[in-house]
Parts: sequence; C-alpha cells; structure tokens
Amino acid sequence: MGELFRECEVLRVYRKCDTCGEGMMVPTGVTLLSDPPQYQHECDKCGVIENYPQEYPYLFTIETGPMRELTENSTCDLGGL
Repeated sequence: MGELFRECEVLRVYRKCDTCGEGMMVPTGVTLLSDPPQYQHECDKCGVIENYPQEYPYLFTIETGPMRELTENSTCDLGGL
C-alpha cells in the first residue's frame, strides 16, 4: 500500500481584538523568544499590542472525506482550479 489521502475543508482563523471588540489582530513580525515563543500582534483599529502563542490568521483543516489510496488513477475535485 502506498500513499493515502483524505479530502479536507480548510478554514482561515482570525483573532478579534479583545480590547475594542471591533478590530482584527494582525502580526507585527516580532517574535518573542520565550518558551513557548509568543507572536506580537497589533489591532488594526485601536492599535493595542498583544502577544499570542500562534500567529493569526492561521489555517485549520477539517477532514471531510474517507481515507483513500492515492494511485495513478485517483481523482480529486479541485473546485475548478
């Protein structure tokens, strides 16, 4: 048996600002070298700075299909790509 695959749905997860409740937290590019690392974000509305253990937005996958063997004849619906 070779490689297997499973179709997935991909979600992009965003972080809303806890301070103003309106803005979205965007990464500043600063990483704090703590253990675990923290990623600095700034609200695009009020400008507050917060640190989180992951960078937002991030991708989250949900497996939606059965496990299938990947063969030369395997086909996947790529949604018109």
